[in-house]
Amino acid sequence: MLFTDVVIEQGREALGPSARRSVTAVVLAAGLSRRMGRENKLLLPISGEPLIRFVVRAALQARCQRVLVVLGHEAPGVREALVDLPVECVFNEAFEEGIGSSVRVGANAVSDQDAVVFCLADMPNIRANVIDQLIDAFEANPDFVGFQACYGGKRGNPVLWAPSCLPRLRESAGDEGARPLLRKYSETVMLVNVGESSVIDDIDTPEDYSRVSNGVTP
Repeated sequence: MLFTDVVIEQGREALGPSARRSVTAVVLAAGLSRRMGRENKLLLPISGEPLIRFVVRAALQARCQRVLVVLGHEAPGVREALVDLPVECVFNEAFEEGIGSSVRVGANAVSDQDAVVFCLADMPNIRANVIDQLIDAFEANPDFVGFQACYGGKRGNPVLWAPSCLPRLRESAGDEGARPLLRKYSETVMLVNVGESSVIDDIDTPEDYSRVSNGVTP
């Protein structure tokens, strides 16, 4: 189903302080960037800053209680790019296995009581408002276990999962990430129309990087 902005607003108005839930953001930043060639795309500059800093900063500005960054490929350089930001870094020794291994490592680092919102490190146009819309939807709709950002009818990222999904997330493997979970729980995954194309705009190739660097959106 499509989750409308009207429902988000109604849910937010109905929430009291006791309805606020603890949410951890996990930024997946361990990948090999194979399609980018020799460059580590997360360290490429955008407006004078390493690309990874943009989504990490968005997570820090959102209503998340913790921000974890899963490192792997060229971990020292990526960690150095974030050295002045108040984030926790965890290392994925199996990063070459694919994004599923990073989902697993991130989920294992999250408290059993926390919801978790997975953000892709190569999406520099994601803003805090996008993450907060997912948190609003989660807090207002306890019958749903997943909340996936979408735009123009297209599914994107980030994706937020309720604490009840952590055991399955901790079993993730391969290159599919949490997609098997999205399929398994399709009836209780809410599509959140965030109104921003940033959620379907990641950087995989030099052409993507050139486009985003020049401010061109999909």
